[in-house]
Amino acid sequence: MQNFSRITLRVALSLALAVSAIAQNAPTNHIDISYPHDTGYVQNTGLRADVIASFTVDVPGADWLRLYFSKADLPRGTELRITSWADGDVQILTGQNMAQWQNTSCYLNGDKLQVDVFSEAWAERARIVLSEVDAGLPQPDMSICGPTDDRVASSDPRAARILPIGCTGWLFDDCAGCFMTAGHCSGGISVAQFNVPPSTAGGSLVNPPASDQYPVDPASVQSNGGLGVGNDWAVFGCFDNSSTGLQASAAQGPGYTLGSIPGTAGQTIRITGYGTDSGSANQTQQTHVGPFVDNSGTQLGYVTDTTGGNSGSPVIHEQTGNAIGIHTHGGCSAGGGNNWGTQVTRADLQSAIANPQGICATNCGGGGGGGCTADAFSPNHSCAAAAALVDGSYSLDVCKTEPDFFSFTVADGATFSASALHLVTNADIDVMLYDAVNCSDDQNSGCGVTLACGFTGSNDEVISWTNTTGADVNCLMRVHVWPGSTGDAGPYDLTVSGIGPGGGGGGCTADAFSPNFSCGAAAALVDGTYALSVCKTEPDFFSFTVASGAIFDASAIFLTATADLDVMLYDAVGCSDDQGSGCGATLACGFTGSDNEAITWTNTTGADVDCIMRVHVWPNSSGEDNTYDLTVTGIGGGGGGGCIADVFTPNQTCATAASLDNGSYSLEVCKTEPDFFSFTVADGATWDGSILYSVAIVDIDAMLYEAINCSDDQNSACGLTLACGFSGSDDEFLTWTNTTGADVDCILRVHVWPGSATDEGPYDLIVSGIGVGSGPITTFCDPGNVNSTGGPVALTGALGVAGLHMEANGGPLGQFGFFLVSAGAHAGVPVSDGLLCLGAPIGRYNSVAGGVRNSIGQFQGGGVLVNLVGTSSVGTGYDVPAALPSPPGGTIVGGSTWVFQLWYRDGVNSNFSNGLEVDF
Repeated sequence: MQNFSRITLRVALSLALAVSAIAQNAPTNHIDISYPHDTGYVQNTGLRADVIASFTVDVPGADWLRLYFSKADLPRGTELRITSWADGDVQILTGQNMAQWQNTSCYLNGDKLQVDVFSEAWAERARIVLSEVDAGLPQPDMSICGPTDDRVASSDPRAARILPIGCTGWLFDDCAGCFMTAGHCSGGISVAQFNVPPSTAGGSLVNPPASDQYPVDPASVQSNGGLGVGNDWAVFGCFDNSSTGLQASAAQGPGYTLGSIPGTAGQTIRITGYGTDSGSANQTQQTHVGPFVDNSGTQLGYVTDTTGGNSGSPVIHEQTGNAIGIHTHGGCSAGGGNNWGTQVTRADLQSAIANPQGICATNCGGGGGGGCTADAFSPNHSCAAAAALVDGSYSLDVCKTEPDFFSFTVADGATFSASALHLVTNADIDVMLYDAVNCSDDQNSGCGVTLACGFTGSNDEVISWTNTTGADVNCLMRVHVWPGSTGDAGPYDLTVSGIGPGGGGGGCTADAFSPNFSCGAAAALVDGTYALSVCKTEPDFFSFTVASGAIFDASAIFLTATADLDVMLYDAVGCSDDQGSGCGATLACGFTGSDNEAITWTNTTGADVDCIMRVHVWPNSSGEDNTYDLTVTGIGGGGGGGCIADVFTPNQTCATAASLDNGSYSLEVCKTEPDFFSFTVADGATWDGSILYSVAIVDIDAMLYEAINCSDDQNSACGLTLACGFSGSDDEFLTWTNTTGADVDCILRVHVWPGSATDEGPYDLIVSGIGVGSGPITTFCDPGNVNSTGGPVALTGALGVAGLHMEANGGPLGQFGFFLVSAGAHAGVPVSDGLLCLGAPIGRYNSVAGGVRNSIGQFQGGGVLVNLVGTSSVGTGYDVPAALPSPPGGTIVGGSTWVFQLWYRDGVNSNFSNGLEVDF
């Protein structure tokens, strides 16, 4: 009997002599080690996601490790990350995943694991209690059934290694993606492993990545326990992979088709499974074909090589490729005989399949089962099948196997915005905006080559992109469930704006005001001369105010007489999109048959008038489009009460704040039209602003805001301001020093105090200290040496209140890397394919440093370095902690300067990025 339990090995060997048909499982060879470690309750009280507990499990000499936890409290927003020091493989476990894995880890290679508890800021307390470790030992040699072993290595994606019992399981073609194996294996099935690598030279198992290991759902197991030849079967299912979020059948492809039992004459049987062997072939996938010799009753007989560990393998009818049975027993020897299996047509086995349990009863349509709810745009699950989208709000559904793709055009100069808001938080949704030519179906591609990317760990995503290319851009947007999400599908509300072509799709050239093709989309206009384009399908609309008593003049001068243009001036409330409306209801009308049009209008209404002007190609013109010069004067409102326009008008809201530079300005402000100015104050700079009354007829106040906090409310007083001039005197003086560590975009509001007795007044504005800083980060050794992609890796950084965050782009797909640090830099010395530009001693942010000082990442889609160990708040790059690795040791403090590079693998060689020098 080839059942090699670690405890009863000698007994099992003696029993093997007493039976002729032997159950062929091969349990893992390992020892159980008591390994108590309790993190206690820990919580992240910081400002960003971080590792809040970290420890190392070290069992010298072990070939692999598996962890067993007696307690695992992982509330929402926390997760456990277990990293192999041997190969960098990482398993990520949420609270839900931990329950599915029954408080265990997967099998991870090597004798040392790093265990990190990762938490979002202010998530509930977490606690991990480790109790026991399974440590893998070299596998003992196994005998082969028959005089020679004719099995060969194979790679059938449908067959899995089942541990710890040491059997084979396989996917069959039901909607839930569930498995079959032998009944006598069912008492020890915990993990299904695919894509198994070679074992060690000594025969000890080497485990595949965590992304290829699946926890068995105990509630799904149906088995007769193994009642002998022809009556030995089990059916079971696995939970989705905790790293990829996929179920096994979605990752591995469709399972075996179950077939009827053929006659034996001239037929052959293939057995594919994970039988024992010597050396590196031990319990790896191998296959062999031999004669089909028996189909009596519910049993199957075949002269096909098998060993311990093959129990549960599919019995494959070679001529059809169908699975007709489950391999269960060995019975051949050097002198003859055959091996045995159980037919899949058994009534009790078919009944179990027809009445699935646990995950097998609920997983149809999850993780690749095909049951994603259709919505108004389905099917739109690839770049090629993207659905046309227009501005609006939509209630939609998305799942892992069916991402949503949408196509549209964003006009030159337009800003596109999209929000994907979760209705039920059961799956993490990401949003990627591409230029259509760069669209990717790969949901693991990250933010590489996107125009905008919503890739946060939050439940909702919001993206925005302004088209500054100088031409309309055809775009594709992908909304997908993050592959690492524990949930498979989720409903969401999608709201989009900014969609629409410039140029009419027929050659109309976009200009500085596009898209402005309707009364509702009229572009704000000020006095000046503009070179513009117009066509029949895209008239031009402009909005502005003409002050009481002012004279407005406009001329539209043809550059080439290819089409007849007309000009209509409306009171804004009477504006018409109808290009055939003639001069009806206009304030002024340029409707001649000449090539040029000129209009004039004097505002004698006694109040400011909001106007809209339409410039369009006459509908009966033989030409479709034209270029023209537009010259306008007389724009500027008095706020309905005589407020005089100045050089910055209109700038009456946060949204319309006028760009300001250092200098002195003579301006006007009134109650109905406050003044707003936008500018940047560099890190470390001091901004000063003086508001001096020319005539003390009104009380003026001034408020300096960070731009994101700007308020249009003139009664808001000094709340949320950076500096505030709110005195009762006629003049106001403001000063503010930027000590944030980064440049700050600001908005200044100057307004008449609402309680002032008078409505408006002139003032002098004097400002200094405006300007963008050179920044605390500079590059050196830039660019780095090229790698196998044909370009270098570009290292960039951003320094803010939360600290330094670094990103690396342009790396070779699938290669690993980590960051280096030093106190000094030099011109660079050649090391492998790159230049090392850091001076000694050099610190390494790797698994040896551990915890938050571990930056190990992998280059994924688009060449982006994806963080594998939970030390990036955005999932890519690295959040540099204050604590330095040793060497050099110590802590990063304000006023210090440190230099950084990225080291990374490139095939058998290695390389370096450019360097960053950072002044903290």
